[in-house]
Amino acid sequence: MNEQHFYSKLAQFLRLLQTENKILKTNQADKLANIVAQKETFVTVLNDYAGEVSPRLKAVISQIKLLQEQNLLLTQLEMDYQKMLMDAVRESVKTTRNPYGQSPKGQAPAAMLVVNTDM
Repeated sequence: MNEQHFYSKLAQFLRLLQTENKILKTNQADKLANIVAQKETFVTVLNDYAGEVSPRLKAVISQIKLLQEQNLLLTQLEMDYQKMLMDAVRESVKTTRNPYGQSPKGQAPAAMLVVNTDM
C-alpha cells in the first residue's frame, strides 16, 4: 500500500471518529454499534502499512489519537453516569421495598439526583 492510499484510509478513519464523537456528545447510543463495526474494518488496514511515515501522515495520526482519547473519555463518562444512576435507583428501591404497607418510622425515602449531561 502506498502512502497516498494509506493517507486516504486514515482520513476516512478520522471522519468516522468525528462521527463517533458527535454521536457520543449527542447521546445517541443506538448508533454506536454501527460505528464500532465500521472501526473494526480499519484494524487490518492500519496494521498492515509498512511504509514511511511522512509529516503529513503524522499530523493525521495525531488528530486520530486525540479524537480516540476524547471518545474514550466520553464513553467512560457515560458509563460512570449510567452506573451512578443505576446505583441511585437501586438504593431508592431498597429503602422503599414495602410501597403498600406502613412506612418505617423516622426514615424518609432517599432522594435521587439526576444531572443533565447535554452540552
